[in-house]
Amino acid sequence: MKCEDIKKKLIDYLDGSPGENQYDEIKKHLEHCQNCRKELEEIKRIMEDVKEIKIPEHDKAFWDSSFKIMIDRAHERHNKQMFIKKLKVGFGLLAVLLVFFTTKTYIKNKPIEFINVPEITYLNPDEVLSEQKLPFPVEELLKVVDYLEPEDHMMILAEYLR
Repeated sequence: MKCEDIKKKLIDYLDGSPGENQYDEIKKHLEHCQNCRKELEEIKRIMEDVKEIKIPEHDKAFWDSSFKIMIDRAHERHNKQMFIKKLKVGFGLLAVLLVFFTTKTYIKNKPIEFINVPEITYLNPDEVLSEQKLPFPVEELLKVVDYLEPEDHMMILAEYLR
């Protein structure tokens, strides 16, 4: 293998995930190639540094205040979007009525063909989210989840995966 190919597989080599033949081939190459050994050492150092990064844990007071702020922001965002949604619904209804009456005028006594749409099964949010993993009420979160800011989603996901 060439150095270029070896360097692409060094992370897998450290994880022990390449096949036995590739693992031995990479090992032999590393015995003879100074550049690839340096690259391997650099990757090891970076991986060690990443392992040392600690994600701070938050106490109940933090989550109480953060959750209230998230909910307030979500409600505020929801209220701002309501006017636009009402306009969209109004224009949509107007367009549907226009199409309906135009079609009724031009097409008479033609059968309507129906398209069979398969049923879609959705996950039950109660099965996915549990109060045991999150330090705040899931029911209230589910009411406003569509209006949360991206950083709020990330903070909740990080806590859920902890």
